[in-house]
Amino acid sequence: MLTRATALSVFSFGGNLGFACGPITVALVANALGISGVGLFILVGGGVALLLAHYFPAMRR
Repeated sequence: MLTRATALSVFSFGGNLGFACGPITVALVANALGISGVGLFILVGGGVALLLAHYFPAMRR
């Protein structure tokens, strides 16, 4: 069962992890593929948005 405290904890952890690892990941991808390769993160963001849209109703219960 997902309580409000657990949901907030997961949200907080995910936000901090993304804030810490995001710039490093973008720098590595930009170095390897060039600045145009950073556009791949649009696909990643879209995938995460679809997952959240799919699982959001379960979080509201």
